[in-house]
Amino acid sequence: MTDLAASNTVNKTIIGFARDPCARCPDLVATWIKERLPQFRYESYPIVDLEKIVAAKIQAKEEFVSTWWAPSAYSGQFPEMQKLNMEEYTADLFNQGKALIRKYQPGEKIPLSQTALNAYTSVFLGTSVISELAYKASQLKSDNAPYEIAMQWIKDNQKTFDMFSW
Repeated sequence: MTDLAASNTVNKTIIGFARDPCARCPDLVATWIKERLPQFRYESYPIVDLEKIVAAKIQAKEEFVSTWWAPSAYSGQFPEMQKLNMEEYTADLFNQGKALIRKYQPGEKIPLSQTALNAYTSVFLGTSVISELAYKASQLKSDNAPYEIAMQWIKDNQKTFDMFSW
């Protein structure tokens, strides 16, 4: 945050998600702007628009800031994005990088409304790993994509899985 506030090269418009799908993004950014980034402003977009805007800014090699949540498919989709050191605001990002859920059985259909939360089960994941998995699942054309991706992760990381499967 300190480097961002002092930067003369970064675009002063923070782009990010609207309240749907990220209810906290606009509120958190409003706090950061008020307390640490008064020269910045925030523009929020629906997911499909934000994806296009981020892709264009990356291609143009623009230095910019965007809200993301972790884990998310978008972090996996745009690995060029670098995590900002949130300094004293880190504690406010209470849900970042966690996945705690039950394990689905092969062939069990995962309700689409619970796909992201219910599929990555019994898998010990760091933020970048779950983002990569979420992105891979978003690319599959299968109702069971998250389960399939999680099962592949388990197969590839059996020792870690066994260590955290109680």
